[in-house]
Amino acid sequence: MAPITWSRMCVPSLFGATCRFALSSLRGNQGTFSEALIRSLCTKQSAIKVEKSLLSQLRKETGFGFAKCKESLQLNNNDFEAALTWLEAEAEKQGWEKATKLQGRVVSEGLVGVLVDGNHAAMVEVNCETDFVARNELFVELVSKVANAAIAKRRRIVNQNQEINTLGREMEHLREVVPEHKLQNEELQNGSGETVGDAVARTIGKLGENAKISKAVTMTTQVSNVIGSYVHGGFVTSYGGCSMGRFGGMVALRMKKSEVNKDSIISLANRMAQHVVGMNPKVIEGESAVDGELSDVLLEQEYLLDNSLTVKDLLDKENVEVVDFVRYECGA
Repeated sequence: MAPITWSRMCVPSLFGATCRFALSSLRGNQGTFSEALIRSLCTKQSAIKVEKSLLSQLRKETGFGFAKCKESLQLNNNDFEAALTWLEAEAEKQGWEKATKLQGRVVSEGLVGVLVDGNHAAMVEVNCETDFVARNELFVELVSKVANAAIAKRRRIVNQNQEINTLGREMEHLREVVPEHKLQNEELQNGSGETVGDAVARTIGKLGENAKISKAVTMTTQVSNVIGSYVHGGFVTSYGGCSMGRFGGMVALRMKKSEVNKDSIISLANRMAQHVVGMNPKVIEGESAVDGELSDVLLEQEYLLDNSLTVKDLLDKENVEVVDFVRYECGA
């Protein structure tokens, strides 16, 4: 049988790190290996016994299936860190390939994630194909990563603007809708150097479903104001400071008097966010979004938690006013 000619560098890539031991016996045999030797290398690699504890830990940390984790440990001679690195590289590679293949598939399920950090806040909607995947920890982690990246982007831009603001004026309030493409290249906040786009692709690779960022909005208000948030419906959870559900709301309040207790106003802001989620107002005040209707004017609505009051009555009583609000519904 004719020998098969491969470069020595090809062998580790084909048969993994565990084949390196065999190469030491091949030094001096530049480039030409028999088919029998190649089969021998394959057999030795697949015969390595995988430690069950490492296999269990690897599956838990990566979300990959039994076969892929076993293959990784065999290729890396039960070296956990090396196996983890190999799987991460595989996840990214397979994820981008799957993302390309699955990008046309409908994504109607998912989660809305809300994250508030002082006077900065972000709300995102990340979609997938099924409710089953929306409840998966890997998908939940992805939503948190996207929200954290969005709020980091907002904070960075605000800080940059303040550095070049020669007038020294504080920003009063800003809401910005963030397009998906502007988030894709944003680095995650875990120090990995991975981007949001990489994280989406990796999650697609692991879960086998299409996923996408559908909406994102950030909010920054002056430090004397407060931002409240609320999530509701379906699968409600939290991860990395990000609260998630089928519905999400954010409300920014301004205190009319400086002596008002800020903690109590934060609590009120959270309750107002709950009202926004439940009552779905369209405008704060003034003209209704629908002619002749008052049901979608926030200040004219009955307060969700006490229908003896309108929202305006409540806010006047507490000496605060609504600066802004946003409401998301997954799939809407």
